[in-house]
Amino acid sequence: MRTFALLVICVMALLARSALADQVIEECRVIRAAQEGVPTPVRSYMQEHRNGAVRACTQVDFGTKTYYGLAPIIRVDDVCSFAQTQINPEIPKAPAELRFMARAKGICPRHESEQYIPVHKLSEKDFAAIMDLLHQLSASDDAFSSALTRLPAEQRNSSDLAELEKFVKHAGYVPVVRMAQMESFLGLRSSFDVEVNAPRDKSRFYVFRIQKLFGHWKIVEFGSGNA
Repeated sequence: MRTFALLVICVMALLARSALADQVIEECRVIRAAQEGVPTPVRSYMQEHRNGAVRACTQVDFGTKTYYGLAPIIRVDDVCSFAQTQINPEIPKAPAELRFMARAKGICPRHESEQYIPVHKLSEKDFAAIMDLLHQLSASDDAFSSALTRLPAEQRNSSDLAELEKFVKHAGYVPVVRMAQMESFLGLRSSFDVEVNAPRDKSRFYVFRIQKLFGHWKIVEFGSGNA
């Protein structure tokens, strides 16, 4: 369990670099037209990517600004997604740092929609499967505990899990923050970490370890950490 927790903290620290970082530290907004004070590299990006957008973020403590290019939104089945890349004149062809995904039956949400979840190394198919699995947790009064029968006893009986179960039953959904693929073997066996908001304490978070084995999905571990 300790190895699992350390791995979770490392990956979630990487994802925390995204523009969805805690608003107390970083404030972000999406812009689609060049504004006064926008650096030349950002203006050039916007001219070259007219169907995309830019996320402008300001670190509150230091006043420094960072700009991220948001690629045009694409759709695969019912999953909408876009890639985000930091606009850095020193690395003009930098690879996409992060992707954002959301389920949508109709028109895809705009870039700034809170429906999008930051993901790391996930395909649209795996994202949809994980969202379906998490949705099952709120399907009925017994669904939550039934889906977690494979958890070790100390995790299954923890106060953290009881608190999350209470929230899910009341709200009808799991408050997902971000997802990351942790490992994959030939696409046959993969594991994923899903960070979830702690309902009562914003300084903490919960993590589900989800495993895919030959196309079958199950939740195998549950942990917590400090944001």
